[in-house]
This record gives sequence, structure tokens and C-alpha cells, in this order.
Amino acid sequence: MDASERWTRAYQKIRTGLLLSNSLDTLRDMTNNDHMQPDQVTKVKELGQGAFATVELCKYKPPGGGGEVLVAVKRLLPSILKNKEELLAFVEESKLLRKLRHRYIVSYIGVGGSGEMSLRNADSARKVLNSTFLVQEYVEGGNLRKQVLEQMGHAHHARKHYSQEQALEWIIQIAKGLRYLHTSKPKIAWRDAKLENILMRKVDGGKKLEACLADFGLSAVLPGPKEHVNSSLLRKSMKAKQPTGDADLDGLSSAVDDILTGHQLEVEQSGPSVSQEGVFDLTGRTGSYFYMAPEVLHNEAYNEKADIFSFGVLMYELLCGCITSQLVVGPTGNMRAAEVYAAKVAGGYRRPLPSFIPEPLRELITECWAQNPKDRPPITEVVDRLTAFQEAPQQLSSGAGKSHKGEESAKKGCCGCSVM
Repeated sequence: MDASERWTRAYQKIRTGLLLSNSLDTLRDMTNNDHMQPDQVTKVKELGQGAFATVELCKYKPPGGGGEVLVAVKRLLPSILKNKEELLAFVEESKLLRKLRHRYIVSYIGVGGSGEMSLRNADSARKVLNSTFLVQEYVEGGNLRKQVLEQMGHAHHARKHYSQEQALEWIIQIAKGLRYLHTSKPKIAWRDAKLENILMRKVDGGKKLEACLADFGLSAVLPGPKEHVNSSLLRKSMKAKQPTGDADLDGLSSAVDDILTGHQLEVEQSGPSVSQEGVFDLTGRTGSYFYMAPEVLHNEAYNEKADIFSFGVLMYELLCGCITSQLVVGPTGNMRAAEVYAAKVAGGYRRPLPSFIPEPLRELITECWAQNPKDRPPITEVVDRLTAFQEAPQQLSSGAGKSHKGEESAKKGCCGCSVM
């Protein structure tokens, strides 16, 4: 490589950093040093384990003094090094969470690991990654799926696990969290909205639960309409090169390729490209089949309106008190059935809307899960309509309004077991 080529490459790296730094400066940055050493957290018990990470309940003593607090700690499994996409997702989730501050989004506390080790070579960087953990607020009320499962158990009881008023309150909280993501600069597409990723925080002395968004491993930062939509440089940088001001996180991100050299993994290298219509060539089939927008399943270009589709499904499940996946695949977890159902939805099928859901909410669900993304309302409109409806509580008890075709099995508070 001659001097001219080296200079060009250096210039591109600097320009990449400047582009992203400028595009992210209106998101709330944390300026304090939030790196943690492994001995600052003490495991209490394991909360769950996935294919690539475990989540533990831990005790954490803040460095500024005060008593120990309970936190949720997400740790990479050794197998993470065999999957580049999941590794990048973990690093990007950490980098994104440190910038998010909203009541209805799970709070970021810090990221830790063997920070004293050099990240300049693959061997030491691998050791750092093996010790890396993400520390978040411990949300002690479980997730929203648990609440809806309880409601399913009360389907034929006069007294429900939660009321329609409570369901509406949770829906508004979810919508406000999503509004924060969609109206941030740059805009953030969640891409993993589902009941399991809505955690329930205890408030008012534990008497109430409020919903907050969690798990941003699949989130994508979308460039604005004026941010060089056809720039190949920006497309490359969006994947995993967003500077945060945290040397450890940025070092992890830059060290990923070196660590995985020789694994011959197939992974999209270019990141999202952008069309003139504001939709993006993001990774297809991202998220859960049961909440997946048609354009995502079909590997078409999409934007934050895919989240609106998923939100419509969340509204449906929460108001109906039923979980689609339970009806489709049952306890066996038949993924073939899930794929068939997702394909049917992508082709235009929607679950019947029961008549006990008030008409304005039925209309909103129908618009949110519209086949064409352009027909789905923006999240700002969704919040406004939900809030207006909440301020007219008589609509919740004044009856359902007009019946919808195919609702007969749902009129007594059960969504029925017929799926397709």
C-alpha cells in the first residue's frame, strides 16, 4: 500500500467517526466513567440463559458509596465467539443502552470486564470479551408474557388477572418508550418488540406494575433523510463502528474482526443501505416470527414501521389476554408451525379482533398491523390516540360497538383456539 492509499484509508476512518459522532450528539450521552471491574458484582442467582448469553441477578455496590443494590447482569457465553452476528449485537446493545434514558426503557448502569488488558491483539481481546458483562437495572416484576399467561388462565373466570384499564395503561407506557426510540436523533428501530422483552417494574411500593422496554441486541440506528443516504461509508459504519466515548466499548467493537479471524462466518458486512423512500436494507427475518412485519419476513427494505406492526400484535395479545405462539406451537415449540403462521400473516392473514375490545382500539390495532407499512400510523400519532382514549374512560365500559366478522368465539373474553 503506497502513501496515497494509506492517507485515503486514514481519512475515511476519521470521516466515519465524525459522521457518526455528529449524528449521535443529540442522543443523551453519559459522560461519567461507567466501566466496572468483575469484582464489583456478586452473583446471587441465574435468571435465565439463552444461546449466547446468561442473565444473572447480582449485588452491586456503587463506587460513590451507599448500600448494595440488586442488578441484572448479562454475560457472554464462550460460544459467542463462534457467531459474529451475536457478538456484534452484544457490543452494540451495550453501546446503545448507555445512550438511552427514558422512564419506560430499562436503565443502563455500566459495562465491565478485564479493562486493564490490551485490546490491540486478538488473544488479549478474546480474554476481555470472555469476561465482558452488561449491567442493567433489575426489573423485579417479571415480563409482560407472564402477565398475559396469567390472563389466559383466567379466561373463563369472572375476575380477570388484569383489567382492560390496566392493559391500556401498559400499552401507553410501551408506546411512549417506543416513541422515544423513534423520535431520537438518530432514529432507533427496536426490531425485537414482543411480550418477553417488556419488563414489569414495581412502583408505588410494589402495588402497581409499569412496563419498560428491554433487550436492544437487535436494534438498528437509522440515518436521517439528510445524512448521506447513498454514502457507502455511512452504510459500513452503521454496522458496528459507532463511537461512544467509552474506550473499552469502542475497543471491543474494533477488535471483533481480529478475534474472529479464521472462523469463516457468513455475516452481512456492509450494514444497512438506504433507499430514497427512507427504508433500509436491514437484516431480514429479524425478531420473533409472531411479531414480524410482512416486509421483514420477505427480506424487503423496511424502517421503524416494522416496530409499529409488532406493537399492533402486542396490543392485540394484551387486550385479548392470549399469546399467539401458545396457540400456534403450544408447549412443544414447533418452529415449522411458527414459520407457516408467519408466512400466512405476511400474506395478509390477521387474527380476528374480538368485540369486547372497544372500537377505537380495534381500529388502531388494524392500522398498526396494516400490510403496507405506509398505512401504519407513526408512533407519535399512536401515543396521542391512546392517550385521548384513556382520558375518555366511559369508552372502556360502554360496550364494544360494531361486531367484526369471526369474533363470535371471543365475545366472552377468550380469543379462542382457532388460529388459521
